[in-house]
Amino acid sequence: MASTLGDELSYSTNKQSKIIAIGLDAPAPSILAGHSGSKAYWLDYKTGLWTSSKYYTDSLPSWLIEFNNKKLADIYLAKQWTTLLPLDEYTESIMDDNEYERGFGRFHKEFPHNLLKLANSQEKYAILNQTPYGNIYSKDLAIYTILNEKLGKDDNPDLLYLALTSGDGVSSRFHPLSVETEDFYLRLDKDLEHFIEFIESEVGMENTLIFITGTHGMALPPDYLAKNNFDVDYFDASKIMGILKSYLKAIYGKGNWIKYYNHQQLYLNRELIRKSGFTLKEFQLSITDFLVQVSGISQAIGSLTLESGEFSNGNLKKFQNSYQQKRSADIFINLSPGWCEKPYYRDEQRMFSYNSTYQYDIHVPLIWYGWKVKRKRINTFSEPIDIAPTIANFLMCSWPNATQGKPLNDIILQNKKP
Repeated sequence: MASTLGDELSYSTNKQSKIIAIGLDAPAPSILAGHSGSKAYWLDYKTGLWTSSKYYTDSLPSWLIEFNNKKLADIYLAKQWTTLLPLDEYTESIMDDNEYERGFGRFHKEFPHNLLKLANSQEKYAILNQTPYGNIYSKDLAIYTILNEKLGKDDNPDLLYLALTSGDGVSSRFHPLSVETEDFYLRLDKDLEHFIEFIESEVGMENTLIFITGTHGMALPPDYLAKNNFDVDYFDASKIMGILKSYLKAIYGKGNWIKYYNHQQLYLNRELIRKSGFTLKEFQLSITDFLVQVSGISQAIGSLTLESGEFSNGNLKKFQNSYQQKRSADIFINLSPGWCEKPYYRDEQRMFSYNSTYQYDIHVPLIWYGWKVKRKRINTFSEPIDIAPTIANFLMCSWPNATQGKPLNDIILQNKKP
């Protein structure tokens, strides 16, 4: 709906800059790449080959076809995920086989993990995105892309996004205190080291600006917290939606009043509400009043309140910032701290959803390295929306047209006075 950093860079160099985004799951590179002459590549989980769409290219470049022909996905799929270190050296984890993790199934919760045995027959390469090998495969393609597209080799700055999404896959099955999570990040550290060393030798850090961040954090399992004297539990949305529908039937009569529920958001049947002679405001207030009485729900708010009110801080400010009038839901639920939602759909593989407003979900790292960056730890509050204007200032190009963040000027190395 808005321009990206890649779009603005492309405009500023008259489309001479190369904008490329890579990630196993299609949404990540698609969102990062932008609109204007950019390229986005993702993995086809059925074939194990990197692909794209006609939105970005009519045909894959010859170098990518060559890379696909190496069949690296089959090499990684044939591996076992074993621990990088001896098991007794994982000092930040609880025991490997524990009751709090979903694992890869009831009998596949501890090391080693045999990828071929765990692979789904329909999309067998999707298992790569739930192990460190998905990140390695993505990094392999990023290196091949830099070499073949000759990124960073002329006067026009290029932009490469590398979405290492396997962490999301691992956290969907394991928790922050699992051996798998600790092992994953030990391996990620080595992958980043290798990738940065390659960039340093191929392009030179004096010609490169790197930023590293994440999309979300990871909560501790509610059952683990409950055993440590916290009054928390899992939020069972399917059960609560059933009770809510019975309540609406008793108050307003028979009807499919709720069209859709997804991750603590309710879409109402606005047409039915209008035809039945009720107002949307009345309906929203009735539902939110009911929901806040449910255990595990801290707040419930309707879209009309988000549209008419103004919240300067707190959780409701976050809801308002993410609200889009044409697309967003009618009712939003905010769970109490420590509560997590059970998977609502049968085919949903993750342990619980991540869309909370609390620090364990929203606190992510932000690391800068390379060109003009001074060595410094910054403790002041910043947000992911600050990244785009910061880089735009580095490149002296326009900010993305819907920017709401601020440039982080503290990271820039100031020239010394003569």
